[in-house]
Amino acid sequence: MIGHGRFGAALMTLLAAHGHRCLAWDSASAVPEAQGVADLDGLLARSDLIVIAVPVAVFETVLEELRPRLGPQHLVMDVCSVKQGPCALMDKLLGDAVPHIGCHPLFGPLSIARAEALRTVLSPSPQHSASVQARRFG
Repeated sequence: MIGHGRFGAALMTLLAAHGHRCLAWDSASAVPEAQGVADLDGLLARSDLIVIAVPVAVFETVLEELRPRLGPQHLVMDVCSVKQGPCALMDKLLGDAVPHIGCHPLFGPLSIARAEALRTVLSPSPQHSASVQARRFG
């Protein structure tokens, strides 16, 4: 997880509660020691699914910083509150080389805390449909 703000922290808690191993890095927020990594390179070396949980306003900057460090072994997923812009940026900056998928959680930290039904819309890039289908979500 890149970004451990309000949504990123809540999503990590939810994923960990369902048995997923989660690591995070955030340049601005503290990450619990058990889940934190020292730097971005440490996160990428230990992860194949990279969830970008940052504000839309900085998404492009984060993606540009990540791009030289990513390879075909990574699957990049955004959780921005909108899809068209982030998906277009991933298509442009990651292209054919790095698998990516748009993800629109239809919930937030409050929904998680209330244990409400949680739904997510996935928007796979046509460039990577086989790669995304080969991975299990759930």
